[in-house]
Amino acid sequence: MAGKVMAGILFFCLSFLGADSWGGPNIKEGMWEYTVETEIPGMTMKMPAQKHTYCLTKENLVPQASEPGSQCKTVSQKIQGDTVIWRVECQTNQGKAVMDGTITYKGDTFTGLSKFSQAGMQMEQRLSGRRVGPCR
Repeated sequence: MAGKVMAGILFFCLSFLGADSWGGPNIKEGMWEYTVETEIPGMTMKMPAQKHTYCLTKENLVPQASEPGSQCKTVSQKIQGDTVIWRVECQTNQGKAVMDGTITYKGDTFTGLSKFSQAGMQMEQRLSGRRVGPCR
């Protein structure tokens, strides 16, 4: 249960990310399908991978989801070559949550990693995505 709550917060945090205006990474804008694999240290049962779709652009480089009522803000974001690096902090009913992440683009694919912590609990998510067509 706590893992699902943290995953929801993580996706909400992603909704606050925008793009740096400098050139940007090698991304083909459009509709992307991506998979999120979550690992929580000490949890014996592996969480199932989740698939999502999202319209990615050079102005919006990180797949997003939103959770109503969460209070999150991006405290840093930068682009290094084809990689987007960010940090988001959220205030939740369970206290402060912090997420650090990276996504590296290669034209019509990406891979990424995010690390999330809250109240001593850690979670790591591996992201992989591919462009599937134009935005709808």
